[in-house]
Amino acid sequence: MGHIKRSLLAAAFVVSIGFIPVVPGMQSCLANDDPEINRKTLLETGECAHCNLKGVDLRKADLKGAKLNNAQLQDADLSQAKLKDANLEDADLSEANLERADLSHANLTGANLTAAKMYRTNLMGANLKGANLTRVDLRSTILVDTNLRNATLEEADLSDVNLDDVKLTGANLQDADMSSVTLTGADLSTADLSGADLSHANMVGANLEDAIFANANLSRAKLTGADLHGVNLSHANLSHANLTDANLRNANLRWANLRRANMEGIDLRGATVRGAYFEGVKALDQDVKEDLRKRGAKFD
Repeated sequence: MGHIKRSLLAAAFVVSIGFIPVVPGMQSCLANDDPEINRKTLLETGECAHCNLKGVDLRKADLKGAKLNNAQLQDADLSQAKLKDANLEDADLSEANLERADLSHANLTGANLTAAKMYRTNLMGANLKGANLTRVDLRSTILVDTNLRNATLEEADLSDVNLDDVKLTGANLQDADMSSVTLTGADLSTADLSGADLSHANMVGANLEDAIFANANLSRAKLTGADLHGVNLSHANLSHANLTDANLRNANLRWANLRRANMEGIDLRGATVRGAYFEGVKALDQDVKEDLRKRGAKFD
């Protein structure tokens, strides 16, 4: 009987104070919401998951392998910080300063990096799957072997960046500046590049399956041997592009601009070409031209 009474009293105590689950790495944050106290805890222990670290100064801090998942790091200064192998999953780094920081092999899955400063940031081997990089300037950023699957890169600046072999499957790259970017061997399957600037881009050997290029600028882009089967290129600018041996079967080229593009060995079977401009295209057989005219293409 006494055992039952003690159990009931214990249950009543839990109900009266509320039950707070203790998760490893969260103890310091539960005790204090002061960013400066949390900063000190992080530097001492290397852990501050779920912490409030808004606006803190962590310049040049050694945070290799730190546990910062779900941390609030908005407007924090992490310039030149060492964050190799750190866990920043679902962390909020919007408008944070990450210039020259080492984030190689860090876990940034689902992290919010909107408008973060990332000049010369090292993201080699980092996992940014599902991360938000809207309006981020990624010029001079190291992105070798980086995972950007399903990441949001709307209006991001990737001009002149080397993205060879980078995983961009399902990424949102709408209106991104990708002029003169190198995408050799990159995986862009199912990515949305609507309105993106890919002028002078090198996309030789890239996986473009089911990607969307509607209204994109691909002028003078290198697409030699590209597989653009079924790809949406409606209203895209492909003027002067190199499409030698490209596969454009069943592609949507409605109202696309293909003026003076190199089309030697191109496959346009089943492609929708109504309203597309083919003026001055190179290496296109007369029979193919006549067939395209019948399907609504324009040559003058």
